[in-house]
Amino acid sequence: MSQLCDKTAAIQPGAGPLSDQLQDLLIQGSDVQLQFEDENVPGHSIILSMCSKVISSALEVATCSTSSSGMHLLGKNSKRTASSSTVTIPMDGTSKADWLTAMAFVYPVVPQPEVTWDNLEVLLAVSSKYDMPSLLSRAGQFLTSNMEALSGKQGSKQFAWKWVIMADKAGLPDVARACIDAKISADGVTAACKTELLVGLSPASCCHLAEALARQKIASQQECVREFPTSDTMSQLCDKTAAIQPGAGTLSDQLQDLLIQGSDVQLQFEDENVPGHSIILSMCSKVISSALEVATCSTSSSGMHLLGKNSKRTASSSTVTIPMDGTSKADWLTAMAFVYPVVPQPEVTWDNLEVLLAVSSKYDMPSLLSRAGQFLTSNMEALSGKQGSKQFAWKWVIMADKAGLPDVARACIDAKISADGVTAACKTELLVGLSPASCCHLAGALARQKIASQQEYVREFLSRHMEAAQKQLVGQCSLSGLQQQYQQLLLQQQALQQLQWVTADRSSAAGTGNPCDSMELRTFKGGYANSMQELGYQATSAKPISEGKLQQLVMLLGDEADAYQQLTPAQQQQQPWYIEALLRRDACIVQYLWDSKRRPTETGRLQAAQIEVSLSASSGGQVVAQPSISKMCHASQGSRRPRSVNVQGTAGQQLAELLLQYQQCLQRSGRSIGQYMFSPLQANRQNLQQDQALSTAAMEQRVIGHLKRLGLYEGETLYSIKRGSMQHDFHVNGVSLQAVGEAADITHQQW
Repeated sequence: MSQLCDKTAAIQPGAGPLSDQLQDLLIQGSDVQLQFEDENVPGHSIILSMCSKVISSALEVATCSTSSSGMHLLGKNSKRTASSSTVTIPMDGTSKADWLTAMAFVYPVVPQPEVTWDNLEVLLAVSSKYDMPSLLSRAGQFLTSNMEALSGKQGSKQFAWKWVIMADKAGLPDVARACIDAKISADGVTAACKTELLVGLSPASCCHLAEALARQKIASQQECVREFPTSDTMSQLCDKTAAIQPGAGTLSDQLQDLLIQGSDVQLQFEDENVPGHSIILSMCSKVISSALEVATCSTSSSGMHLLGKNSKRTASSSTVTIPMDGTSKADWLTAMAFVYPVVPQPEVTWDNLEVLLAVSSKYDMPSLLSRAGQFLTSNMEALSGKQGSKQFAWKWVIMADKAGLPDVARACIDAKISADGVTAACKTELLVGLSPASCCHLAGALARQKIASQQEYVREFLSRHMEAAQKQLVGQCSLSGLQQQYQQLLLQQQALQQLQWVTADRSSAAGTGNPCDSMELRTFKGGYANSMQELGYQATSAKPISEGKLQQLVMLLGDEADAYQQLTPAQQQQQPWYIEALLRRDACIVQYLWDSKRRPTETGRLQAAQIEVSLSASSGGQVVAQPSISKMCHASQGSRRPRSVNVQGTAGQQLAELLLQYQQCLQRSGRSIGQYMFSPLQANRQNLQQDQALSTAAMEQRVIGHLKRLGLYEGETLYSIKRGSMQHDFHVNGVSLQAVGEAADITHQQW
């Protein structure tokens, strides 16, 4: 159990390096190819149109015409491939590496990249060339915030005149002039102002520099500036700026314009709807991505309960409506200002931090959550013990922990635990909502600082929290879903024990093996089961599904898919291609779960290369599958490859026919099965996500949704199929208990 205290209670968002994440996002549902010298880079027209005015114009030309007329600003003609809906845009003069550096600031990668002296030149060049106001604004904000670091040392990263000229060229004259005003009195910077360095500086900014030098009475450098401009109209330019700053109107006006532009989603708030774009929302929010998949894959009423009501597709249009219960329109727009390319780019502050943490946590938005966490990490020294202030430490510790940033919460604890005001403000009532693992961390931090007074508050909180949790468990009648709660209670017990530790060596408490197999957990589970039995409660398992109901579900899904085939070609063109495909996919999943008796996770991760299907008139059908080693097998000491699945006879024929019908359905629409046998739909509904496995949550949403829609639902879960199949073999077919267990890949110890 000591191992559990050393782990965070939540998994940090964002897997793999930034380059891998960005490549995955760019490929997902792309409809644009950006042509560089070495290779093409995919993209999304709606995102590129919003962030770049130059590419927006090129896309408009390529979309409206299949002729050779294109955008000369991009070097060549942008064109639409005749055989597909993909637009190809040449990117002459820009390297692929520079473009990907800029795109990391546009797409929701985790952690969100920050502007630095190393990437500033690339960001200014790319955002200026392709007219990207939002990215240009962010680069300008960095330069404005760090102008005090500018120096007169030529060749250094912070050489002042390099950035003054680059900012002015990029269309940020106000930033360039602010840098001039801030550093003109520094001897080293002023001495480095030479005529040859001013090439590229606009006449208006040259005029501003001359005036600044005159105010400082620096005659030697005034001569350099006087030599540079040659225009007779210099006196007129001194009264005007040479460039207009990007971004017209307030942030709210800009955001409203961007949200309306080509929207295909309506987010339903209490007062009114807010438009949005499925491809953008799917990338930045996993919850909304799941809701869109459910609403897209079915015209029924089954939806995402995480969003309060059912998400649905309007019958008369392609717009999806998603309810946003419990979230205000104002809070959502605050978050969206960080997602869409508004100018200037908003910054995380103490005023909007609470909204960003709440929204990004509720809708699972890793990129936005990462940005909020970066702000809190960078500003944790400003945290105080003054309750009611914007920087009250314990408020942000608990909010970060709740939002899924336990590492940030614990870093704040470690940074401020020795501050008298912060430590004194640690009261029992303030700790409500802090996870047991973070409570354990707090207890250890207090013990290391030898702060006995506050240890009592943590002990009181944990004791009270354990009593409440135990009372809550008494009301449960099922033991099958309580493993996580057992672990939570044991973490709280460990935190109480941690309070007694002051100088003990932590490694002495380290254990080995799987914590779920520990003696403490087995003892607790046994004691809890006995106490529940004494109170009159009875442990129950998942409700098994009958063979008749399962066959009825498979038959009805097949009938609905066949009905699509009976439509005329003209009628089929009016219907989305994926309706038939997903109906046949779901029928295959249900039948495979029944015949194989395997876990939904293994089924979702089943790769196409791991399954063999044969069908003949003489021998019937056979389906053989060899699943990969699962995480559950890895966690045990005796890791082994799961037993193979071998479905023969009548059952094999039925499953083989379903799988072949699914494959043929995809082929008719010009698509194919990818890496995984069962893949989710892309956000833009153009194809399946062939390199991604179907999650258990999505699988359960689909199957339960079908049961409800067809009037067959009686409280079943996805695991009801496996349980029903095992009971059917044992009670109806007379298969021995050992044989049923072997077929389901359950060892003797697991019975």
